[in-house]
Amino acid sequence: MSRSWRTALFAGSAWVAISAVPAMAQEANDTAEEVEAEEGVIVVTAQRREQSIQEIPFTVNAVDADALANAGVTDVFALQTKVPGLDIRTTNPPSAGGAFSIRGLGTGVFNLGFEPSVGTIIDNVYRSRSGLVAGSDFLDLERVEVLKGPQGTLFGKNTSAGLIHFITAKPSLGGTEFTIRGEYGNRDRINLQGMVNFGLGDNAAFRLSAGFVDDDGYIKDAVTGAGYGEKHRFNIRGQLLVEPTDALSIRLIADYAKADELSITAVPFLVDQADLALNQAVATAAGSTFFADRSDDKRRAAINTPPALDAEDWGISAEINYDFGGATLSSITSYRKFEDTFQGDNDFVGTDILNTNQGESVKTFTQELRLAADLSDNVDLILGGFFSDEEIRRFNQFVWGSQIVGNGPGFFFPWTPGIAFTDDMGQDGKSYGLFAHGIAEFEALTITAGLRYSWDRKDGFGSFTAPQSFPLPVVYDYGAGTPVPARVRDSGLSGTVSLSYEVSPDVNLYGTYSRGYKGGGISLIRDAGGILVGPQFGPTPPPGCFAGPFPGTFSCNPDDPTFDKESVDHFEAGLKTQFMDRAGTFNLALFHTKAKNLQTQALLPSGSFSVINIGSATTKGVDIDASIRPALGFEISAGVVYADVEDQNGNPIDHAPKWSGGFGSTYEFDLNSSGLSGFVHGDLAFKSRYFTTNDLSQSQSGYALVNGRIGIRGDNGAWEASLWCRNCFDKDYRTIDFQIPLDGAAFNFDGASVLSYIGEARLYGITLQYKY
Repeated sequence: MSRSWRTALFAGSAWVAISAVPAMAQEANDTAEEVEAEEGVIVVTAQRREQSIQEIPFTVNAVDADALANAGVTDVFALQTKVPGLDIRTTNPPSAGGAFSIRGLGTGVFNLGFEPSVGTIIDNVYRSRSGLVAGSDFLDLERVEVLKGPQGTLFGKNTSAGLIHFITAKPSLGGTEFTIRGEYGNRDRINLQGMVNFGLGDNAAFRLSAGFVDDDGYIKDAVTGAGYGEKHRFNIRGQLLVEPTDALSIRLIADYAKADELSITAVPFLVDQADLALNQAVATAAGSTFFADRSDDKRRAAINTPPALDAEDWGISAEINYDFGGATLSSITSYRKFEDTFQGDNDFVGTDILNTNQGESVKTFTQELRLAADLSDNVDLILGGFFSDEEIRRFNQFVWGSQIVGNGPGFFFPWTPGIAFTDDMGQDGKSYGLFAHGIAEFEALTITAGLRYSWDRKDGFGSFTAPQSFPLPVVYDYGAGTPVPARVRDSGLSGTVSLSYEVSPDVNLYGTYSRGYKGGGISLIRDAGGILVGPQFGPTPPPGCFAGPFPGTFSCNPDDPTFDKESVDHFEAGLKTQFMDRAGTFNLALFHTKAKNLQTQALLPSGSFSVINIGSATTKGVDIDASIRPALGFEISAGVVYADVEDQNGNPIDHAPKWSGGFGSTYEFDLNSSGLSGFVHGDLAFKSRYFTTNDLSQSQSGYALVNGRIGIRGDNGAWEASLWCRNCFDKDYRTIDFQIPLDGAAFNFDGASVLSYIGEARLYGITLQYKY
């Protein structure tokens, strides 16, 4: 074990020990009955039924609203600090670059045509792309459920590696509730949230939640001082719950989210001196100053076009449940629309050479019908169907900057400021699914089985224009009637079978097999159809290509922008236990997951990007989580995942640490007889070394992040004041590394210069909250 991990584990143990001191000093008459009354039962809907988390025959991590607040988890990217084995990262724009993975398997690309392997669902509504939730902060959540392993049987498409289900608080019948919360922190952070719930007679209620967040960002421009990675967001959600009879329930939800901010940008990490000298000479000739400096903890950048993100996300949904007596019919209907525009610097250096303008639109309609029936006292069955209709449109321009002329790069090529090329791309897709899932209980033995058949139909198009001569490679259009087809017709089976055995009321053994399916698709990136004509920098054309129609150019045959379906076989065996009158929980799972015909994005020999299928990847290991309440008001929790992830050649997979996990503890105590109470919370999340590039050329060493909160509450929690910090020790870490043509390989051919997307810096502040 390395020194950094000994330090991390020691710090976690020390925190637990320190937190335990005041709790152990409590009076000895804190009875087991008091602990039992406090604990409650963790109820989840991981199998589309309300069940104790201890009954589920696979690994589920559930994080409630209090745990999220204590750890300072206010957006989706911070969620990984609470769930071992979960990795969440992003590039620009987040809609295309948001990437989730579980136990090392997931999807990490900047391509809207590449669907995720970890599904995202909010209030039972499927979100087609992980990045579409990137601009929305958490608002009025009840809990988050993270389901590990394939979940395609009950939760629709693209859940072959797992699922994250965000569940918001429902309207409460017959009462009035009101909450307002204000937060102020460093970087001039302001976060305001409010909720009001009121009854509409005896059988209906309305709940309105809204939030606003603003901060100055954690990356500074070395020249202008502007802040990047800032947040400027507004969210609102209205819900109407109507229960006109005991049998009928109707829940209507409408939400809107807006982000208008300077998003994250990459910063220099490795700067090769030869590259620096050449780029500095070019910049000087163009009348600019080249910036490449990692001397201040890698949190500075110099770019000419700020990363301006303007995104809107809105939708409506209706969930209707009708109980026939012994059977319940559920209908979930949704329509969603996401739009964003993004402008940014595409050369990532201080010289104004290349910029990008981009716009995206995703419209999705989904409909799900489920019939849940009790066939007998010990057998229940869910039958259902799912349909989704999605329309994706993507418009992108690369624009030569003002310093491309004169003695700059324009000296070598006839480029002038203005549009270098434009691509207009899109995809229309429809998906269908039929499924059945049943649970049968025979005294101590429970058998779970499910099966789903899915169909995917996708049609894509792409047309490209280049106003200037060979500004960058000219590529093949694709779509109907062009040399490169852009059409996918796929289908596949997914399913699950589990056996669980109740050794005692507090001990459950289980074994599960699940099969996941993810349909093929169309790579919605400009050069996926292959290079028609490109400038030849070296003495010979790239591998597989040939001399072009003009001197100094090359050509390649068309590539197919489509890729094939992917399948996953998952095995898990585990133990779920409770002890100390259920004040303690210990769950252990052994897993082996193999993805076949794995979809991944690759840089082809011709220099074009595309999503392709490679052989396979396997993740295997152990997943442990535990918690204990040794005394009233005191809780300790811990979780760790060991995942050994390799491709078919035995090579590691990027963004897949072997070890990840965390420790946490919360202590709540009375301050006086008037009802005033205090609380202290601390948690530590860690990851071991992982590769930050898919070619495994760069890696991030292991690190740990510490969060903390301390505060007081009024009688019955009517008000609360707290001080908090997130990433308290300001740990530096990188999430994604990459090379760019204007700062490395293309000029010097050594690929030594590297830029990075980095994790968020330390955040701290104060929160005031009032409830009625």
